[in-house]
Amino acid sequence: MNSKEILPLFQELGFADTSSMKPQDFCQATAALVGTDASLLDPFEIDFSLKKVFPPALAARCQAVPLTREEHHLCVALVDPFDGEALALLRFMLDEPIEQIVAPPERVKELLECYCSSESNSFTPVADHLEQLLEHAVATQASDLHLEPSEQGWTIRYRIDGVLQEHPSFSKSRGLAMVSRLKLMAHLDIAEQRRSQDGRLEYRSRNDRNSPSSAFRVATLPTQFGESLVLRLLDRRATCLDLEQLSFPPTVRKALLELLLEPYGLFIVTGPTGSGKTTTLYSCLQHLHHETIKIVTAEDPVEYELEGVLQIPINEAIGLSFPRTLRSLLRHDPDIIMVGETRDAATAKMALQASLTGHRVLTTLHTGDAAGAIARLLEMGGEATTLATVLRGVLAQRLLRTICPACRMAYQPGEKLLASLGLSHTPNDFHFYRGEGCDACQQTGYAGRQAIFELFLATDEIQNLIHQGASHLLLREKAIEQGMVPLRAEALRLLCEGITTAEEVLQWT
Repeated sequence: MNSKEILPLFQELGFADTSSMKPQDFCQATAALVGTDASLLDPFEIDFSLKKVFPPALAARCQAVPLTREEHHLCVALVDPFDGEALALLRFMLDEPIEQIVAPPERVKELLECYCSSESNSFTPVADHLEQLLEHAVATQASDLHLEPSEQGWTIRYRIDGVLQEHPSFSKSRGLAMVSRLKLMAHLDIAEQRRSQDGRLEYRSRNDRNSPSSAFRVATLPTQFGESLVLRLLDRRATCLDLEQLSFPPTVRKALLELLLEPYGLFIVTGPTGSGKTTTLYSCLQHLHHETIKIVTAEDPVEYELEGVLQIPINEAIGLSFPRTLRSLLRHDPDIIMVGETRDAATAKMALQASLTGHRVLTTLHTGDAAGAIARLLEMGGEATTLATVLRGVLAQRLLRTICPACRMAYQPGEKLLASLGLSHTPNDFHFYRGEGCDACQQTGYAGRQAIFELFLATDEIQNLIHQGASHLLLREKAIEQGMVPLRAEALRLLCEGITTAEEVLQWT
C-alpha cells in the first residue's frame, strides 16, 4: 500500500492529509488501519540479546526492529507498517507468532540503525542467500537458474550461453527454506508439494533500487528428494529488439520482411527450447505493430509485455486453454494472432482455421528443421489441402556459442573432425579457431551466442508438393533447390569466419 492509497483511508478517519499529521496521530491512524497497537517508542531501549533469535541481517532485509519477546510472540516495528510481505517473511524465517506495533517511521529507522550497527557476524539468512543467487543470474545473463534436490543436499546450476554450470551446493534445510521463499514470491501454494506449479516473480536488486527490475518465470517439479525449481530469466531487453538487430543474413531478412506483409496466412518459427523463438516472434510483432492493426497473443505464460498488443495468459487450471482462447479471440476482430506454442491437435486445427479465415497467424513448433514443421502439423491432424493453402513460411533457428575474443586462438583440426563436418580438405592458409579459456569467459572459451536461421518459403511448387503429400525429404530438397540455405551451411559460415567452433556446429546442426 502506498501513500496515494493510504490518504483516502486516513481521510475516512477524519485526517485531511498525511504531511501535516503529528507522529502520534499518524501512528494511531495507521494502527487503526492495520488493526494493531501504536507506540511512539520514546523512550525505548533496544534489547540486543534478541540478536540470537532475530539476526540483524534479517532486520535490515525486512526493515524491521524487534522490540520485546513475550512468552508466546515477538513484537516488532516496521519502517513501512503496511509491508505485509516483510511480515510474512519474518513469520516464515523465525517460525513463531509475530505481533506488529506501529511506530513513527523515523524512530524505527533510528532504532534499526542502532540494532544493526554492532553486527559483526557472518550470518546470511535465506533471503540474503536467495538474493545473491538471483543477482548472479542477472549479472551473468543466465537464461535459467536450477535448484535441484538430492539425498545429500541441494545443487545450484546456471544455464549460461546454453550450457549448465554448477555452483556451490547447500544444505537440505537451507534448500527447503529457499524453495518455500521462492514459491511465496511467485505466488504459488507453499503447502502443495505433490504436483508441479508455475508462477512468476519480480526482482529488483536491493543494492541498486534504481536499477530495472527483472522477471523470472518459476516452475516447480516434485522429485524423489523434494521439489526441484527452475527459474527462467525473462530479459525485458529482448522486447526492444528490432528485426534489423537480429543476425539475419541479408537475403533471409529481405524474404522474411516480405513474408510478414502477406495479408493472411501461417508463419511458423521452429527450434529447440531456448533457441530464441519467442524473441524472434516478438521482434516480428514489433515490426508489424501499428495503430491501425489489432494484434492479439495467446501465451503460456506471457513472458514479455508489449505496448499496444493484447496479450492473453493461458491458464489450463481454469480451463483457459489454447483452443478455447483462440475461439474466443477470433470474435474480437484481430488482424494478427500469435499463438505462443502449437502443442496439440486442437490448437493446430484452430491456428489453421484462423489463417484460412483471413488472419495472419504466428506460432512456434518444436521440430528439427524448417521442413519438419509440415510433417508435424499433418501428424497433429491438420489437412494437407488447408496447410498448402495457408502456409507462408517456416523459420528454423539455433543459437551457437561464440568464441571468447579474449582467448581466441587458431588451430588445425584433425581429419576425423573435418570428416564429421563434411569437409574433405581445407586450404593451407585456413585456420579453425577456439577459445583457450580465461577469466573473462569463466574458463569456458565462449562468450555470448549468435543465432543462425533457415527460412523455408511456401512457394507455389512447395504448396503443390504439400497438397500431394510429399515427404519431408522431398520438401527440404525442393526448398534448397529454390535457394534455402540450410542450418548446417549457415553454421559452417560462422565457423569459417572464426565466430564459432566446430564442436558447436556439430552439436546444433
